[in-house]
Amino acid sequence: MNHPYAGKPAPPPELKAMSDKKPEVPMVEVTLTRPHTHAGVDYPAGAKITVREADRAWLAANKVINVAAKPQDGAK
Repeated sequence: MNHPYAGKPAPPPELKAMSDKKPEVPMVEVTLTRPHTHAGVDYPAGAKITVREADRAWLAANKVINVAAKPQDGAK
């Protein structure tokens, strides 16, 4: 069976380099309200750690961090 791309030219190096890059994941800094283990490291209450937004949501849902209320549009 022939490969579907057999005989076709390789993509230019700049396209290959773009496909090798992983998308940047937004990171946020949070302050722990109680001891917590993150990425295999034990942190005490009050420690500041940098996590992905999805981890921040999990930490908030499990009451490991406090989440300040966001001001509503038009609030002063």
